[in-house]
Amino acid sequence: MVSLEPCLNKSNHRYRVGNQQIQAADKNAQILLKLWIHSHIKGVTFAATCSVTPSLEKLSKKSIGLLLCDDVPEDGRERFGNYLGMFQRGISAVDSSMTLTAYAAYEGVLPDQPQDHDGYIITGSAASVFEDLPWIPPLMEFIRSCYRARVKMAGICFGHQLIAHSLGGKTERSDNGWGFGIHRADITANPDWLETENEDFHLVVIHQDQVVDLPEGFFTLASNDFCPYSMISDNDLMLGIQGHPEFSKEYCAYRAQARRELIGESKYQETLELLEGNESESAEVLGWVSQFLRKD
Repeated sequence: MVSLEPCLNKSNHRYRVGNQQIQAADKNAQILLKLWIHSHIKGVTFAATCSVTPSLEKLSKKSIGLLLCDDVPEDGRERFGNYLGMFQRGISAVDSSMTLTAYAAYEGVLPDQPQDHDGYIITGSAASVFEDLPWIPPLMEFIRSCYRARVKMAGICFGHQLIAHSLGGKTERSDNGWGFGIHRADITANPDWLETENEDFHLVVIHQDQVVDLPEGFFTLASNDFCPYSMISDNDLMLGIQGHPEFSKEYCAYRAQARRELIGESKYQETLELLEGNESESAEVLGWVSQFLRKD
C-alpha cells in the first residue's frame, strides 16, 4: 500500500515519489496523486518532502460505459444538466484520463458486450430494482455478463442495489422509510484501493429501497444505522455505493421539493436541515470509484 504523509507546508501538499517531486495543490489533486502512484509504482511507501515540484504525469486512459437508469427531469435540465454531465464533471475533477460513454439503459440501450469498455458505472433511478419494467432484466443480465467476463462495475444508488440483486443478494423497500439529504456512513473496511485515513464520510442520499442481503463473496465497506449496507464490494469486480457522489446539495434540494408531498413535510424539513448542516464529500468518493475501476 502507498502511504502519503503531508509535509510541513500543508498548503502546497508536496511529496517526493522516488526521484520525482510532486505537488498536490488541493484535495482533488491529492486523490489524483494517489491514483498516479497506484498506476505507476505499487507496494512502496514514499516519504513526504517540501520541495518544489514539476507537473503531474497523466494517468493511462480509461474508457468507462455509463449505464443510465434515469435522468434529470425536464424542468431541471437547464439548471442542472443531465446525469452524464454530472458524472463527467465529477469524475474529471479527480481523474481527467477517464472518459465516459453514456447508454440509455432505461430505454433498453446497452453495450454490445462487456469488453466494449474498461469498466462501467450504473446510475441511480426513480425505479425500484424489483419493479416489473422491461429494461431491468436485460440490464441485470448485462451485470452478470460483466461479472463472468471479469469487467469491473460500480453502482450508484439504484445501480448499487441492482448489482446486489443481480448476483444473488436482495433489495427491498426499507422499513426505515425515505433517506433524503446528506447522511454520514462509517467506513468498516479499508482495502488497498480505498486510499483514505478517514473513519467516515458524508454523501447525498435519495432512496427508500435498500440492499438487505449481500451476494456471496461481498462484504460491507461502509455502514450506518439507517442503511447498514451503505457501501459494498467483492473487492475484485463489483462496487456498490448507496449515496450519490454525482449529486450536489442544490440538486438534492430540488428533488426534495419535487417529492415534498410524497415524502411528507417532516421528512422534507429534515432534508433541508441535513443539507444546511453538512457537506457532501463527493470528490473523495468519486476518487474511490476511480481507484476501484483502475485497480488490477
